[in-house]
Amino acid sequence: MASESSSAARRFQDALYESLAGGEPAVRDAGPLLLLSRLTESGARSAAGNAAAAAAIESLSAVARADQLEEAMAAAEARFETPERFREAIYFARCLARDADQSLRLLEERGYLEAATVPAALADLLTDRAAVLDATTFAALWREPARLEWMLNAAAIWRREYVAAYLSQHAAYHGALGAIAEAMDGLLPQVGALERLNGLRRLGPPLAAAALAQFHELERLFACPREGPALAVLLVPTFIGYFVTAIVIGPISSRWSRAPMIAS
Repeated sequence: MASESSSAARRFQDALYESLAGGEPAVRDAGPLLLLSRLTESGARSAAGNAAAAAAIESLSAVARADQLEEAMAAAEARFETPERFREAIYFARCLARDADQSLRLLEERGYLEAATVPAALADLLTDRAAVLDATTFAALWREPARLEWMLNAAAIWRREYVAAYLSQHAAYHGALGAIAEAMDGLLPQVGALERLNGLRRLGPPLAAAALAQFHELERLFACPREGPALAVLLVPTFIGYFVTAIVIGPISSRWSRAPMIAS
């Protein structure tokens, strides 16, 4: 167990040194926690007003505040879970210090991709998202800042494909929901008659109680009134101080649920 903990600490430590060096000679003797502290101080000013950026900088600050490197690596593991996430957060802070506008633009696009929930049935969309995220890291931006526009375009292409898939599933879902609503309207006389019979105690225990409860649960479902272009507008990320609106694609479930959610 101790060896596993030591190995994990070493991986986080390597991530710290590698990302602070950023492709330059190693910084093992340059006071890595002091360097990280200075980086987060600069990043905090640039991240002001952006919740996602501020959260990343605060997590790095918690690592930098540790008294000893061993304590810092334990904090890094608690905050970031994996060395890869820790490394990427440091590269984000470095990019933020170099060019805040550029870094926040990429953070917006990556945030949209990461927040979108894609069902396993849309395997190509999942694969493409993973590829775009792999190609648009802050480590890559640090090394090649001139590739920013390419990165933003790659993310925008995926977003358009996602919106198209969302609109298609939204239309299918609510088309099926509308058909069910019409069928249920036709059953209302039978449901009313059965409930009146169930109200007569002398006839014995109520019949089909579970089915009636399910029927009334389904009555509360409703189709989303937004369609086509109007809905597409809502699926475009809205940034207020770089705050991203997340969207969710969900297939029709065998257990009825409300419409696929657009959550902010």
